[in-house]
Amino acid sequence: MVEQSLVFVLDVYEDTYIYWLVIGVLLTLGLRAKSDKTEPKVYCDSPLYLDIHRPGMINCSVSEPVYGFYWYFDDYPQSVVTLLDDRQAGPRNNYLKIAQNGSLIFSNVSLSDEGRYRVDAILDAGGDVSTSIDVLVVVPSTQLFPAIDGCHGDDCRLFWYGELKLTCTMIGRPAVTLTWYNDTAKAAVTNATEQRYKDQSSDMFVSSSTINVKIDIEKTQTLTCTPSGLSVSERTKNASVLLMGPTNLANVYRTKYIDINEDTSYNEVLQSSCDSETMFIQTAEPSGKTITMTDKYDDPGPLILTSICLVNHTYTRSSMMLHRYKTPDDNSVSFIKNCESKHHCIIAADNGNVDLTCVVNNTHPAADISWTVLNSNISIFNMSASSSCILDRCNSSVTIQVTISDDQEDIEYPECLQCVVILSGYKFRHESYATLKMN
Repeated sequence: MVEQSLVFVLDVYEDTYIYWLVIGVLLTLGLRAKSDKTEPKVYCDSPLYLDIHRPGMINCSVSEPVYGFYWYFDDYPQSVVTLLDDRQAGPRNNYLKIAQNGSLIFSNVSLSDEGRYRVDAILDAGGDVSTSIDVLVVVPSTQLFPAIDGCHGDDCRLFWYGELKLTCTMIGRPAVTLTWYNDTAKAAVTNATEQRYKDQSSDMFVSSSTINVKIDIEKTQTLTCTPSGLSVSERTKNASVLLMGPTNLANVYRTKYIDINEDTSYNEVLQSSCDSETMFIQTAEPSGKTITMTDKYDDPGPLILTSICLVNHTYTRSSMMLHRYKTPDDNSVSFIKNCESKHHCIIAADNGNVDLTCVVNNTHPAADISWTVLNSNISIFNMSASSSCILDRCNSSVTIQVTISDDQEDIEYPECLQCVVILSGYKFRHESYATLKMN
């Protein structure tokens, strides 16, 4: 056919230039027609992610009719499963099946199935074609939310002052991607440090993301750690943390005094109207700890109790200073040593001199004790005081040395000395009187 075409060309075109031009065109058309015939290929999805403990399939197809398939795994020279003339065989034939189009079917995916596979398709026309597929096994994370250091839930509160490193951690396979977001600034956190490693004992990947934050006095900041990736399920939540800075003590104007014997919760103390609130306690220094509303107030104090409420996307801070107090066990008796009655206590003054002690035990804080002279013939020429506290119980005493200027014998000076006991700020005041009698 080609020779006839060439003869025809020679007969029609005598010009040499046109002759070679036509020859070139014919050869080009012949080569193009030959190149249009595509090479046989096998097509498979790669990389492929399969869920653990579920059926899976490497979906494949071949462009030409085939006689059979050989499937290989990793670097093993022997095929793991074969399909020849509709007959299947191989060492993994019990849980790996080959479909008619060459797809490999897993009855129950396990971690041992992860790796590189190769399929060889034997063509009916002779020869074979092959391709490789990377299979990765997905193990969903068992965590309901990422774990933030110092938190025990997906929405926690931390009290802090100064710089702090926050680390968010989650386990999954493949590795989880963790992203920090600053809800207060309404912007993503860009200075996060990412780390990932494989736990050899569990074959799971541990992902962590660490950021540096700074909290100043009277400041709050909300940060959210968001997980993403194939091992994160739809039920997985984000984790958030509210960072609270200390309270400026100069801004605390409310004061509350509570009996140390009262079983009072912090929420009852603060009486906040927030539906969802955060509390922390703080000593005079810029340090403290977060608490829950139902915790009982058992700190001897004094301390600052702060509630932070989220109202209309704005945090409102409310603080008060708390003081615990404990009054003496029995207020009906005299606090003057060797006296039983608060008003009818007679003490003999030998030679016009006597030592008197006012004692107050088991109070909180330590009691303020003072002596008052109520008769011009009586004078105090020496005074000493002592006070000691064990835990939240204090014992206090004040001793005076008294002299009587009048030298008449057998004279009484009714209620000439007064011992006053005060618990400052707690509305407690107690008065005991002593009557001196000359001997």
